[in-house]
Amino acid sequence: MKLLLQRKIKILFFLSVALVLFPSVAKAMGLTSTLKYSVEHNPLIIESQADIDTGKSKLEQAKSAGRPKVSVSGGYILMNKPASMAIPSINLPILGSLNLGDMDLTKEHLAIGMASIVYPIYTGGRISNAKNEAKSLIKASENASEEVKLEVGYGALKAYLGLLLAKENLEVRKEYSETVAEHVKNAKKLFEQKQIAKYDVMRAEAEYENSISALKDAENTVELTKSLLLNIIGAEKVDFEFDDLNKCLLFEDLKTKDFNELFENALLNSKKIKALESKLDIYNYGKNRAKAEKAPIVSLFDTQIIANDQPMKIPNQTAGVLVNIPVYDGGESKAKVDEKISLIKKTEAEIVKAKNDLRHEIETYLSDISSAESVISSADKSIEVAKEGLRLAQRRFNECVGSGIEVKDASTILSGAKLYKSSALYKYRVALCGLAKTQGRFWDLIAEEEIKN
Repeated sequence: MKLLLQRKIKILFFLSVALVLFPSVAKAMGLTSTLKYSVEHNPLIIESQADIDTGKSKLEQAKSAGRPKVSVSGGYILMNKPASMAIPSINLPILGSLNLGDMDLTKEHLAIGMASIVYPIYTGGRISNAKNEAKSLIKASENASEEVKLEVGYGALKAYLGLLLAKENLEVRKEYSETVAEHVKNAKKLFEQKQIAKYDVMRAEAEYENSISALKDAENTVELTKSLLLNIIGAEKVDFEFDDLNKCLLFEDLKTKDFNELFENALLNSKKIKALESKLDIYNYGKNRAKAEKAPIVSLFDTQIIANDQPMKIPNQTAGVLVNIPVYDGGESKAKVDEKISLIKKTEAEIVKAKNDLRHEIETYLSDISSAESVISSADKSIEVAKEGLRLAQRRFNECVGSGIEVKDASTILSGAKLYKSSALYKYRVALCGLAKTQGRFWDLIAEEEIKN
């Protein structure tokens, strides 16, 4: 009994350790939880947030350049012969020539310590431009991080809806395979009754093999799509459920808005364009900082000197103003200015391209929404017609007045109609959420759920 209790305790201990080291999602994840998980665990987001810390470090470096610099130094010098100064002979009346010999300036050993402080009071704009450059880097990194988060979230949404589409495709393939299997069964019965030829049975069996192959492809597609989704959200093993897809319909008001209104609002909300504009500021401040390298630097300094007792009195304090005037740097500062000007032109072109891409993106989403709506509105009717066509084809075949080709074609039409509807729903949801992404409303998918909680 005691041994059994010890085993149970060990099992519980190892289970608790496993739960800590290998956390897993307790329940299946819906759309909202999938998006939240993706922005919390995707490595691209973690990487982009590290760029913000880099900008903050550069800002501290720039600030430190304007602060006083304090240093302490010291040394010990042992000389073979003390430093000395020869004193010329002096001719004195009556006494004649007086020779004083050499005068020692130092002892054989010299111990000296020095403490100094230097405080820059004018740098020609070097420090102020460096600080503004770092602040712009922080702002650019923050906007770039938000853009990455948005793209990761949207990628997770597309993969999530893609997994739903793949599963629906799998169900259609299963249904088609079952229909063909039933057709094969009926064909064999009719052949046994000598009402159809062997060829019709062989055709039905061949079509069944094709349906099994398509079914396996559909299963592989589900696994690959799920793997893609897990990779995007940064998880190893998670189950998904599809119970909150109506959230995508939160944005249906956007499809009725004027294009120009959508575009103007998208320009205001684009994190990518804001990041590029901040990047432009970085290069402008960098250019000004490069120009400032030609300006003089003025600093206050104070030095305290402590030395061991020496024959010659050494001043123990010096203070004053230090002026450093650059005269010629070999063209380095001009090269830096030219480099920043080139980067400014490149970034300005990137901003223009980003605006054009944003315009095309909105046009594409609106077009996808419109075309998907057309399919969805007629999809149910097409499916009903296809079901009836399959029923009639099967009845004609069973009555020996129709062919197996008719059954195959009718089954294919029904499967195609169902897949067409699923694809249209996928396209509609993705386009709606994409449009919301351009309008700064994408994260409403999460915000609404948090309000409910």
